[in-house]
Amino acid sequence: MADVKVEVLPGPFLQLGEAPHWDVESQSLYYVCILSSTLHRYDWKENQTYTANLEGSTYASFVIPVSGRKGEFVVGSGTRLLLVTWDGLSATATIVKVLTDLGAEEADHRFNDGKVDGRGRLYAGTMLAEDSRNHFEMDDGKFYRFDAGRGQMVPLKSKVHISNGLTWSARQPDRLYYIDSFAFDIKAYTVDAEGNLDGETVLIKLKDDEAATEFIADGMTSDAEGDLYVAVFAGSKIIKINPA
Repeated sequence: MADVKVEVLPGPFLQLGEAPHWDVESQSLYYVCILSSTLHRYDWKENQTYTANLEGSTYASFVIPVSGRKGEFVVGSGTRLLLVTWDGLSATATIVKVLTDLGAEEADHRFNDGKVDGRGRLYAGTMLAEDSRNHFEMDDGKFYRFDAGRGQMVPLKSKVHISNGLTWSARQPDRLYYIDSFAFDIKAYTVDAEGNLDGETVLIKLKDDEAATEFIADGMTSDAEGDLYVAVFAGSKIIKINPA
C-alpha cells in the first residue's frame, strides 16, 4: 500500500462530523455535522467547502444525493427521514417533505450512520440521542432498511448500542459488513433479494477488554479489492482489514 497522506479539508469546525459520501458526478464530498444539523459539500476542484443549515431540524445524521434528481437529498434527522433540496452553495437547505418517521417507539433516539447499497436501497440505524439516557450503555437502538414503496423503515436488527459504519463487499455485492460500536466487533451478513439480512457472523472481534477505548469502531468503507477501512473513535487511527 502506498504511503498515506492525511490532510485537513477547508471548512468549519465540526462538533460531530459523520457520514462522508463521495458524489462522482459533482466531484464533491458530502457530509454532515450531526449536532449542529448542518450539511457540507467539499468541492474537490475548487478546494472549498460549502455549508448549509437544515432549518426545522435538531440533528442531521447523513446526507445522500438522490440519483438522477440534482439538488435533492435524503437526510436522516432525529427520528425522521427527510427529502431535502440544496443547491450545494446556499447557506440554507430546505425540507421538502418527511419520507417517514420512526414514531413514538424511538422518540428518544436518533438516526446515526446511513448508506445505500448498489441497488440504491437505503440502510440506516439508530442510537439514543445525546440528551437521553447513557447511549454508551443502552442497547435499544435498531438497524433498518427503507422501503420506499411503503414509505416505512423496516427493522432488520434490534438490541443495537450505537448503529454505525456499514459497507458492502466489492467482490460479493450481497455481503454487508456492519458495526455496532459497543459490540466491539464487525459483523457480516448475506443480503437477500428483498434487501433483508441473513446469516449473521462475526468477521472480527476488535477487543475483549471493554475498558479499552482504542478499538471502538465507528465509520467504515471498502475499496475495489474488497478490503475494509474502519475509523476508530477516540483512537485517532484507521484500521485496514482483509475480510477474506
